[in-house]
Amino acid sequence: MNRFKRILALIGVFLLAFMYILTVFAAVFDDGKTMTFLKLSLVLTILVPSIIWIFGIFVRITKHDSNEESEEDK
Repeated sequence: MNRFKRILALIGVFLLAFMYILTVFAAVFDDGKTMTFLKLSLVLTILVPSIIWIFGIFVRITKHDSNEESEEDK
């Protein structure tokens, strides 16, 4: 489980870092889509950690349910 959490966290970090770098490059090179990248970065700053947190809770719940089922089989 810890390994799975670390992988999810690393994916989230890389995704957020990529969006921040993309936003900075768009601002530096004065691309017409700078505001779009900024808005997307702000949304992903909230959305990515929330999704990872919800997914972690889902995994914990399903693991708990599977442990109960295995105890009933004994």
